[in-house]
Amino acid sequence: DEVPGGTAEDYYLHITDAFDNLARVYSHFHGTEYQSTRDKIIANISNSLTDRVAANHAAIELVNSSWHKTLNELNCHLHPLDTIAK
Repeated sequence: DEVPGGTAEDYYLHITDAFDNLARVYSHFHGTEYQSTRDKIIANISNSLTDRVAANHAAIELVNSSWHKTLNELNCHLHPLDTIAK
């Protein structure tokens, strides 16, 4: 989704907040410890899929730094096909 503001920081916060919330909700309903649940979710993420907008690359760099890992950045190649189709 497009995030208001559209800066790398905005997208970074959107991504990390979404996963933090996911871990919080899961922990609440399954009686698990939040931090270990969050760590396990993050450990199982290895790729990102986005278009080639510079802010998205910068956001993933911020996520990588925050999560202390390097995600594979996969670029969506459907956007040019969608444009041609229209």
